[in-house]
Amino acid sequence: MLDISLLGEVRVAIDSSLVALRSSRELALLGFLVVHRGAPQRREYIAAQFWPDSPEPQARTNLRRELHALRAELPQVDRWLAAASGTLLWQLDHDCSADVAVFEAAAEEAEAALAAADEAAFRRAAAEALRAYRGEFMPALYDDWALAERHRLHRRCVTLLDGLIGVERDTGSYGPAIELARRRIDLEPLEEVGYRTLLRLQALAGDRAAALQTYHRCTSVLERELGVAPDPATAAEYERLAACPRPQRRAGVAP
Repeated sequence: MLDISLLGEVRVAIDSSLVALRSSRELALLGFLVVHRGAPQRREYIAAQFWPDSPEPQARTNLRRELHALRAELPQVDRWLAAASGTLLWQLDHDCSADVAVFEAAAEEAEAALAAADEAAFRRAAAEALRAYRGEFMPALYDDWALAERHRLHRRCVTLLDGLIGVERDTGSYGPAIELARRRIDLEPLEEVGYRTLLRLQALAGDRAAALQTYHRCTSVLERELGVAPDPATAAEYERLAACPRPQRRAGVAP
């Protein structure tokens, strides 16, 4: 069983035993093939992505070298890697698991369920996707293609969080919604919409003090990181909360 983790901690394991690939380029190539699984990738395109400053013949030679090294360290790799003369294609099966594939499959299921207004199915699929998303895609890699994939997967996770927060809020499940909103802020600490979502949920849960604290945290982060004040929509939420009399916290709702 080949297990490939690319979200958060990057690791490759065969039958639960970790495999240490010799070079970062090998690991990056494996990540590229897995994130583009099911779609043939032209060799010259891959070579240009990995060695953009090298002449094409040299880039192709580099690619052949990394493929050779990958096959040497993962002897079973040709079970999943179809190498034609002009393309490379990674294909998953029941003996190869990749967290990025689990995340995207669950995200697609959640998006379809949401479009069909199937709340129960959306909850299940979105929760599975969020469990699979343990961190950013290959966080130590800064190739242009990796940055683009990291951003795409990150935004997909944020969108799922927004949808699940909305479902929990609309059913009055403020405790779970608050935890999800906190995770959203962890993912996007400079997006004010996340703080506004959290402080509104805390206010709905009856914890006005926590809501005001969230606003002050937002103010502090924006000032420290960007040198700006919160925008008027966020400030208006604060002013509304500060002017309201202190409500009673709802019984059984976690702050």
